[in-house]
Amino acid sequence: MTLANTSNAPLHLRLDGLETALRKLFDNFENAYAAGRFESSGPSMSCRTNFPKYDQILKKALASEQRTTGDKCRVLVAQTGNLGLPDLRWGEHYFQEREVEAQLSGTRFRLHYMDDIGFWQVFDRQHRTGLQLMQSPDGYPDWDPGSPLRNFMHWNLVGKDQGLVHAGTLAIGGTGFMFAGPGGSGKSATVLAGIADGMKSVGDDYVLARIEDGCVNASALFTTLKQDPEGMQRLALNQDNSISSGVNWQGKHQFTLADVNPTSGVADIQVHALFLPHVTGNNTTVIRPAGAKEAFLALAPSGVSQIPGDRDASFAICAKLARDLPCYHIELGVDPKELIGALRSFVDKELL
Repeated sequence: MTLANTSNAPLHLRLDGLETALRKLFDNFENAYAAGRFESSGPSMSCRTNFPKYDQILKKALASEQRTTGDKCRVLVAQTGNLGLPDLRWGEHYFQEREVEAQLSGTRFRLHYMDDIGFWQVFDRQHRTGLQLMQSPDGYPDWDPGSPLRNFMHWNLVGKDQGLVHAGTLAIGGTGFMFAGPGGSGKSATVLAGIADGMKSVGDDYVLARIEDGCVNASALFTTLKQDPEGMQRLALNQDNSISSGVNWQGKHQFTLADVNPTSGVADIQVHALFLPHVTGNNTTVIRPAGAKEAFLALAPSGVSQIPGDRDASFAICAKLARDLPCYHIELGVDPKELIGALRSFVDKELL
């Protein structure tokens, strides 16, 4: 479906006068938002769009478990130049991401732009309203269906003692823990093995971490999981293609917590430890203490580099988590059952 076009002149954004131009961009937000046909809702936002495919992406990926994490924001996903909104153009020779962040840091606005595909995300923090404007109904980046609208969640939720972190999660009873590390470290495989074994989770990509009264809590934002075909085979999952029939742009299967275990998803967990997984190829899983600096370096870089704006606050929440939580290396055994058995035993002895 294509949204009705308008005759609005293009709005050229430049570093000079950027805040004024963004104020103009939001002048018609309420009318445009009201024109959205489909509405999806997650724990921290409501989104409207006239794109059926994108609405289905949101309904599948956004966590449905509701928790009050502050005021919800409203986001409109639309085609640029439609619904009475101007056709956005970047007026400089190239988009200067860090210069834009610096220019807007003291204002109510946040902005992300991918010039190669004409993908805009603009947020008004004062009114908690956002615009995701694309060149076409499927003009979003390849990674977006796994964690859609995550930049808006970050801009809406980031604060002194809370923010989005790139981490996997598991919980045994009331005891939760996070897994942090770069791609290929085994984070997702460990989370998936735990879910298949009956553990709970608030997510395996981005979660909301909050420090409240000396406790660390993690809340669900997304339901999505990703795993390569070899990992699926090790876990004896998807043998009949019932979970996923194909792979995404990374060569990984993408699915949801409920696809693996309908009872695995929960809204919140209290986090008692931070694990740093490593793939070793050994038969036996080994868990040993890790330092706070090691934990910070495993947790911070990926999330801070992937989410634009307010990076100092993102670094701060990662530093607090690494400092406040017990941290451990977990050298992963190749057998998922042995791995989960070792993790359960460690939690029973050390964390409960």
